[in-house]
Amino acid sequence: MSARIRTFPRYSSVWSKSRFTGAPAGAAVLSEVETAFADVDSALVAVRTTRQQYAAQQAQVKTLQRTLKLANLQYQNGATAYLTVLDAERTLFNSELAAAQMRQAQLSAIVRLYTALGGGWQTPPAVPATAGKSAAGAAPQRNANPR
Repeated sequence: MSARIRTFPRYSSVWSKSRFTGAPAGAAVLSEVETAFADVDSALVAVRTTRQQYAAQQAQVKTLQRTLKLANLQYQNGATAYLTVLDAERTLFNSELAAAQMRQAQLSAIVRLYTALGGGWQTPPAVPATAGKSAAGAAPQRNANPR
């Protein structure tokens, strides 16, 4: 799936040959291309949806920050109990947590879009636990080939 769109030129020659010969290979290539475009389309919808949801969550956080400010002012002037401030803080913290989760969902949707467009995901090699430690107080050695 990750290399579908990137390798389309390879399939295009198969597709053009099969149009003239009537071979079923062309149908398989067409199906693969349609699936790739459907994956990209659904990834784009997910990116747009999560972006809108994150913006709405951020707006709610800003509103709750103002609410907390007002609750603090009311408490300082003796108009309400401290329980009102605590309730405003709790609500704000829950909203901030939801905003962080929504941001994570947004970034995951962007990664899915890149993957659907043919981008790969390469994880860096694991670094051994002793890689940065020096032996018997000696200075740590630097890698001659920085990568």
